[in-house]
Amino acid sequence: MVAISDCKMQSMRVNINYRICCGVFLYGGNMNKTTFNSLFLMSFLVVSVCGCGKQSLASGASLWDAKAHALKAANFVREYGKMKALAQFNSQNSRFVQDDLYVVVFDSEGVIKSEPVNPLFVGKSIKYLHDTRGEYVFDKVKSLQSDGGWTEYKWLHPQSGEVLRKNSFVVKVDDLYVSVGSYDQDINIACMAKEEEYSF
Repeated sequence: MVAISDCKMQSMRVNINYRICCGVFLYGGNMNKTTFNSLFLMSFLVVSVCGCGKQSLASGASLWDAKAHALKAANFVREYGKMKALAQFNSQNSRFVQDDLYVVVFDSEGVIKSEPVNPLFVGKSIKYLHDTRGEYVFDKVKSLQSDGGWTEYKWLHPQSGEVLRKNSFVVKVDDLYVSVGSYDQDINIACMAKEEEYSF
């Protein structure tokens, strides 16, 4: 397993990150699972554990923005159907792409169906991607409640090119998992869920 520190990952520039990420996705099909997971993990995704705290202002979108955007996207799928929705989500000129707020969709097999910021990712699978504890990320997504839930991981920021923590709200619509995330938040998703539980 390839290990790399968080600080080193976050210091990578956008062109390096982009080439690594796209290279792993493009050639991942010719690699064995161990090599693929190691490179993929090194490039931009490491699930982290964080404490409750004050929400950071480093991101343009808050957790509330991400959840609202995910619910709107899920409703769009229900109203207009899968094909039209995916076309909208994959368009960089769509109203569903707002700075670092955009819709990522997976199907029931973990295949990426929409990723407007990194379109080369579309059609690639995260089914065998696991975190540093050996837990499969997509299994966590599938275990969320049918009405939606939060998951946390590391992902490439589309504007800064840094690898940042991202909390995503995921909603299941038929055989699709519709997700929208907020980058670099210092508030833990467990705290977010607890706050929502007591909201009126």
